[in-house]
Amino acid sequence: MGTYKNDYSKNEDSALWELHEVRNVIAKRKLSFTKLNEQAIEIIKKYNLKNLKIWNEQKNINLK
Repeated sequence: MGTYKNDYSKNEDSALWELHEVRNVIAKRKLSFTKLNEQAIEIIKKYNLKNLKIWNEQKNINLK
């Protein structure tokens, strides 16, 4: 995943602009999808976000 120019301005579409900015941060950190998912699961556990469901093709993820 590489970085690329953001085609949206914050005023045109703030959601797509923010999504692009987040994607560029992930690319600059060179995070794999596996590592990114592991970090997300830890955040979900840390903040006890029980209303979220995680689906993974390879395994069930138990957040309890």
